[in-house]
Amino acid sequence: MFVGVVGEGIEICAKFIFRFRSSKFDRILDLIGGVFWIVLVIGLTIEFKEAAKNDNDVALLEAQNLVLRSNVAVLESKMQPQNQPWLNTLAFVTIKVRGRNSVEVPPSGGPRVASVVLCPSKLAATVGASDGFPSLDSEKFERGIIIFTQENARVYSMRFQPGTFGDGFLKNNKKAGELDAVNFLSIWLKFLPLDADILGGEALVIVNDNIIKEFKILPQKAFAPLILTNTPDYRDAYRIISTFGTNELPTNPGPEVR
Repeated sequence: MFVGVVGEGIEICAKFIFRFRSSKFDRILDLIGGVFWIVLVIGLTIEFKEAAKNDNDVALLEAQNLVLRSNVAVLESKMQPQNQPWLNTLAFVTIKVRGRNSVEVPPSGGPRVASVVLCPSKLAATVGASDGFPSLDSEKFERGIIIFTQENARVYSMRFQPGTFGDGFLKNNKKAGELDAVNFLSIWLKFLPLDADILGGEALVIVNDNIIKEFKILPQKAFAPLILTNTPDYRDAYRIISTFGTNELPTNPGPEVR
């Protein structure tokens, strides 16, 4: 295209410079102008094709970029902790019980001394049902007393990990973020006598080592046990309810233990 423009420029300049020309010279200039005009047209045609091709290439690149950004967004979403599969669970429970004297029920049945059931609703907490969430067990408890105050109380701490119906049942079924749906913990304590008074406490549930939810344990008496099995692990166990975001405990379906 540049050659065609130069040629057309030469023809125009020559006609201005040589005002008194012969007809033969004019024919030569017209011939030269015609040749360069054809070259210019061909050049423009090529440029238009290249421009159209470039536009198509740009549109293709923009489309590929949108797809890439969409894929990155999906990948980033999948990599968020709450979107990862629920793989492992831990819980830590601390309770304060009235009385400084350590009064515990002798061990019986299996090795576990306490269990935690994750419950999404008040109804599930009432009957101690997990609704597909894992159950957690603890095989020992740590006992302590409150030494800096005159409060007549003792403290128990426990670490829980998946039990028989634990995390293995959750793989590929639940996402870690579904911990948000758990609003109650049903906690079974084999070592507490049924007439014990709970003064308060707290619980912490950790999923996949990076999603944490805190629960509070309100002052309460033993929640009426619901006998689902004849094994000593659950029969006549002291049960309490831990809550999230509410100060209202489920209604005790059975007689209050005095």
